[in-house]
Amino acid sequence: MDDKKHKMVFKLNGEQITFWVDKADEPYFSDARSLLNQRMNELSQKHATFTHTKQLIASLAVEALVDGLIVNDKYQRLKNEVNDRLNTLHSKFEN
Repeated sequence: MDDKKHKMVFKLNGEQITFWVDKADEPYFSDARSLLNQRMNELSQKHATFTHTKQLIASLAVEALVDGLIVNDKYQRLKNEVNDRLNTLHSKFEN
């Protein structure tokens, strides 16, 4: 396994942000970079006249956190449902 970190540069609205990532995580960072660039372009066009780069990046961060919280909530509900069904099946086989 390669323990070396790989450099990935994100260019968001003319600013560069460098990340040092594990090789296994590179595809996720690459996908994230594409999605962030796409969303940054959308936000820039929508709010170009009055929004600064830091505000756009902060907006992206909030959107990402909200998306993560929604996904986590859905995951927890799914996990609980699966556990309930497994417990029901287990109790049926015990009887």
